[in-house]
Amino acid sequence: SKVDLMKKDPEEYKRLKSFLKSDMEVILPALDSDTGPHMSKLNQAIAGLINDYSLVCFLPMDISDYESVEMIAAQADNCVQFGEDEDVKVKDFGPDNGE
Repeated sequence: SKVDLMKKDPEEYKRLKSFLKSDMEVILPALDSDTGPHMSKLNQAIAGLINDYSLVCFLPMDISDYESVEMIAAQADNCVQFGEDEDVKVKDFGPDNGE
């Protein structure tokens, strides 16, 4: 949510961009260095699941950018399937209806 502040620091913004790609080849070494070698197999298994089934998607949100906020809202609506169960209202305009 602080992407607008990160744009001021090119190095931090570059680091953020690498995580937004959800490339497990980039994230896995960082995860391994944070957790240690004893968790390497688990990290690889989790990274494989995330990569194979597209379980994680990161989106940048800049509150000063309307399109960014709109993209986040659309993604959230899609995830919760907002509007999927609404009934379609059909209205006929023909000679039978007197209109």
